[in-house]
Amino acid sequence: MTGETPSSAPRALRVVTSDTVPPGEPPSLISVSVLGKRIGAQLLEHETAPEGLDIRTVRSSVRDFERDLENRCSDILVVELELLGDSPHDTLQRLARKAGATWSIVIYDYASRHRLGRLAECCASRAIQHPVSLEELRHVILDAAALSGAVEQTDLDATSTGSVPPRRFTDAQLGRLAEVPTTVECECPNHLASLAGSLAAFERYASQCESESAADEEIHAWLHRQTARARDIVERALERLIEHDGIEL
Repeated sequence: MTGETPSSAPRALRVVTSDTVPPGEPPSLISVSVLGKRIGAQLLEHETAPEGLDIRTVRSSVRDFERDLENRCSDILVVELELLGDSPHDTLQRLARKAGATWSIVIYDYASRHRLGRLAECCASRAIQHPVSLEELRHVILDAAALSGAVEQTDLDATSTGSVPPRRFTDAQLGRLAEVPTTVECECPNHLASLAGSLAAFERYASQCESESAADEEIHAWLHRQTARARDIVERALERLIEHDGIEL
């Protein structure tokens, strides 16, 4: 695909991970739509998408990207901040709704904390800074997909809003797991441990955040409960992986 540009016809880069899919069962791929000049050019240099991803479209203008989204629902959006215009939060909200996306990855060169914070508040998004490799982007997308799956599960359990699951790992254990060496080309324990640690940190932050009104206090308590449940799902996955890999803490 060398020589293509992100503004050309939409691409559908696919890869099937046959070694990880049981015979007769279709592979489970995370659908991704990309709005970006630099990251788009990186993707279009390859004939296949990063493992586990189904790239639905790659565009370099909001207009073309939005048109493609009408026919291509996506789990996750990857967008470059500079292309979102003067009101990036409004544009990202609109694109996410049109795509039916549960999470967005925002790639930026330079941006204020305030601007990135507004994006995180209005949209389920994670910001990462250029330059970014495709392998790094893949891991960020996988982490976001794991988190969005946790959020969907907590929505199903909305009736039991008062319970907060206890932690399954201490900070010290997660720190060791984040650095544990592996014998194969797989860093899943490291990434899951880092994700669990980040969720635990935000869980603590939400529980201690200042509130100026009863409404503020209520939303912070809700964020604390929801994050705790997301953390519990990730920790359960980490427990299973530890058992599978024979990792000793």
